[in-house]
Amino acid sequence: GMSTPDVRGTYGTFSYWTEDPEEKGKKVGGGNVYGVRVRKNQVAATFDGPPDPFLDPAKVPGKSRNDLRAQCDFTISVDPDEPYALIDIDGQQILMKEGEWSEWVPFSLEMAVLDEVPFGTRWLAGAAIPKIPVEVRFYLKEVRPYFKLYASPMNFDPMDPAIPLEHPKGFAKDLAEHAGRFYTQGFPEDTKALDEGILTPVEFLEQSKIAGDELLDQFPYVFEKFNREFGDTGFLFYYTGNLDQTSHMMYQLSDPTHPQWTPELGERFGTVEIDIIERLDGLVGYALDHLGPDDVIVIMSDHGFATWKRAMNLNTWLKDNGYLVLKDENQKNEYLLNTDWSRTRAYGLGINGLYLNLRGRERNGIVDPADARSLAEEIAYELVKVVDPETGLPAITKVYISRDAYHDHDQLEVGPDLVVGYAKNYRCSNQSAVGDVPDSLFFDNMDAWGADHCMDHTVVPGTLVTSRPLAKPAPNLQSLASAILADFGVGQDFPGAAETLESVGYISPPPATN
Repeated sequence: GMSTPDVRGTYGTFSYWTEDPEEKGKKVGGGNVYGVRVRKNQVAATFDGPPDPFLDPAKVPGKSRNDLRAQCDFTISVDPDEPYALIDIDGQQILMKEGEWSEWVPFSLEMAVLDEVPFGTRWLAGAAIPKIPVEVRFYLKEVRPYFKLYASPMNFDPMDPAIPLEHPKGFAKDLAEHAGRFYTQGFPEDTKALDEGILTPVEFLEQSKIAGDELLDQFPYVFEKFNREFGDTGFLFYYTGNLDQTSHMMYQLSDPTHPQWTPELGERFGTVEIDIIERLDGLVGYALDHLGPDDVIVIMSDHGFATWKRAMNLNTWLKDNGYLVLKDENQKNEYLLNTDWSRTRAYGLGINGLYLNLRGRERNGIVDPADARSLAEEIAYELVKVVDPETGLPAITKVYISRDAYHDHDQLEVGPDLVVGYAKNYRCSNQSAVGDVPDSLFFDNMDAWGADHCMDHTVVPGTLVTSRPLAKPAPNLQSLASAILADFGVGQDFPGAAETLESVGYISPPPATN
């Protein structure tokens, strides 16, 4: 599933062993970089898994709980003449050529073996802690002049999952036995490895295709199993996120107006999304070929896509317009730590979130709840007037007041008070999203993550394609569930089923005045 963590409890932490002095000790997001040396054609390496609960940091000087992890040591033998390496791990040997990806390699992470281990109310003397079965894919990036080896995040082994991964129990193993081992983590495309320069665009696309092909290879078995068990009475939901994650990293290279685009990059990578769509079309074709006479296919994307050309620092705008005040103008405001809450009325947090510093909710809130609505409307009207001076284009299409936009108000107190709908090709900067206040209001987006959909939903609409008309119209995402239920003869009417996009509450630019 899309939220399934890797073994470390993250959404994907890769491992990378390198002999390159410029890479050793490099701090990266989404991965661990280990400096190694080739001695007598041998490399010693270690996988660091989740924290080991059986090790006491108090007994290991200088170590925290986060440092003491379940591990697996392994070695690599480097061919002295040819671009090959032999990985020896957990009793297995994997021969790899430079530039080659391995199949899934299962192994176990070992935790501590203690003299006494708690077991219920008793202690077992000399007991061994169970191992954690995992799997990875290796990529031998380089043998010479510097040895470089990448490994995917450690995934739970579907053949022997250490935690419940599926429902019903045993489905993951059943799927792996019929279609091969697969990524069990959500969002398997390693966007962070590309963003940090560990993988090149070509290498990332190879990794992304591996992840995407697994979904395509699994579909026939899943489809046939569904038909056997449910016949013509069930509902099969099949999620494919490969196009989404790959587009975040590559779609900008199809746009000649994007600051990252060059003719060379456009020629090489400009059709990546089309290639993925064509492969997904094969999946749709398989389903169409196996449909029953009364079956219907619903192809749905909850959002569209756009290239992300320009980044806006929302917190900078709030500061420049007197809504956010810093303690010290000469200091950064990472994670809002430099914010003067006694004078701050609003702040940005998250990609689209804007919060009021509300008295009674925020610890140091100053905005009277009675004034919250008028302040929210004031900020919204001012934001939709913002124009990027370099392009002359508006940066924000609409600003939604959450209480108006969402039918379900149960979580309003923990969500943003306003949702900023950025214009097409604009998005909040990564820096502002975590509370920082950079100097400039706008800048070119040169991150590897060059395309997005965290914009106003009206400029990146989703897609609904069906093999025949549904029994009930579905003009928006909110009404789709009731439309599908209507096809099953279920007449329940969900809130908002008859609404159209235009009726959702938002703040539009004020009318022009003469």
